[in-house]
Order: sequence, then C-alpha cells, then structure tokens
Amino acid sequence: MAHQHEFFRARADEARAEAGAAKLDNVRERALRAAAAWEVMADRELRLQAERQRRDAEKAHNAEVASLAADDADDNSGEVTVDGADAGASYPLTAVEIQEDADEVVRATAAA
Repeated sequence: MAHQHEFFRARADEARAEAGAAKLDNVRERALRAAAAWEVMADRELRLQAERQRRDAEKAHNAEVASLAADDADDNSGEVTVDGADAGASYPLTAVEIQEDADEVVRATAAA
C-alpha cells in the first residue's frame, strides 16, 4: 500500500493515453473522466499517507513526553522545576498535568 498512489497515477496515465488514441468523442471523454478519477484517488492516498505519518509522529512524541514526565515525576517526587521568570521555583505537577500541557502545546502547534 505504500506505493498505491503510484498505481493510481499509472492508471491515470494509461487512461490519458487511451483518450489521446481514441477516435470517438464518447470514448475519449470516458477515458478523460477515468483519468480524472484515478488522479483524485492518487491525491487522496497521498493525503491519507501524510495524515497517517503525522498521527504516528504525534503518538510517538506524546508517548515520549509521557515517559519523560513519568521519569521526572519519579525523580522529583511529583515536582517539576520551572526555568525562566520563576527560575528555581518548584511546582508540584503530576504526570497527567504535564501530559495535558504537552497535548495543549501540540494542538497549538498543529493549529498554527
């Protein structure tokens, strides 16, 4: 399935070649409609592959963030040190709160 879009593009090329060789208008029109349909299928397959890759990358990232948050929670007894304006301050954050914050960052990044 990884190369299914290539199959669709090849069928579209064949349909266009058939349209070019057609002597009858209705045969040419049918072949051009078929080529257009194959192109739509190829485009849809590429979009689905890209979405699948994005979703897999997001899942991997979220799993890594959750794992790091769990490790930090174990190491810091549930507290996370925040750098920046409150450098040195400690806030008791649970792994769930950290994951929720990470999810919010991912959604904001995706929306941008």
